[in-house]
Parts: sequence; structure tokens; C-alpha cells
Amino acid sequence: MAVLETHVRTRLTAAAAVAAIVGRRVRPLRLAQAEGVGPRPCLVFSVGDDEVRMTMAGPGAHRKAELEVTSYADTHDACAALARAVKAALHGYAGTADGVKVAVAIFAGESATEEARAGQEGPVYVRTQVYRVLYREV
Repeated sequence: MAVLETHVRTRLTAAAAVAAIVGRRVRPLRLAQAEGVGPRPCLVFSVGDDEVRMTMAGPGAHRKAELEVTSYADTHDACAALARAVKAALHGYAGTADGVKVAVAIFAGESATEEARAGQEGPVYVRTQVYRVLYREV
């Protein structure tokens, strides 16, 4: 796992409200194919559009990235509660861990869907949140 991804996992699993709901079921990229959508509730995250911030003198020390965090749960209410806990843990967050100093993480938007489960009644509820993150390696 890259350094920002490690930091994000540390932050999410250390947040009491998030940990109370998902425990350590916080994974990078996507759920394993063998798990389908895995034991729920759970979180999956990915980092994209990761680029160096440019300054007048050239490349700067900070990077900016887009962080996507997806909540999965068996009920709409459980998924909404997990998404609220994630937002409380990440929106406005700044801190240092795992060799990364996050200057700020800002909530940028959210979408909600439901996915059908093959051979089972009822959907899996999904909420995807996007955050803009300014950070640097330390």
C-alpha cells in the first residue's frame, strides 16, 4: 500500500465511530472478488488524481489527491450511519501518521446507490464519498 493509503486506513480504523461500525473491515481499492461484497458493514477506499503541487520554483513538497471512500451495509440506515461516521472522521481532518502529513481533507460530495445481490433477497446499500486531500510525505 502506498503511504497515503496507509495513512487513510490508519485514520479510519482509529476513528472510534467508524471502528464501532466496521471494526477493521477497511480495505484499499476494492473488495476481493471471492468475497462478493464481503462481510458488511465495511469500507473500501482508493486514491486517484494524485499529483505534485507546482510552485513558481517548480515541484513543491505537497501533493493533492482525490480520495474515494465507499461504505457498504445491508440496510439504508446502517449505510447512512457509516457514511456519517466517515465524514466526521475525514472532513476537515489534518494530522500526521505513517510517514504522511495531511494538511487538510475536504469533503467534496457523496452518491448513494443500491446493488442487487445474486441469489439473495434485498440489496446491498452503497454510499461513495469523495474528499480532496492536500498532503506531503514526512
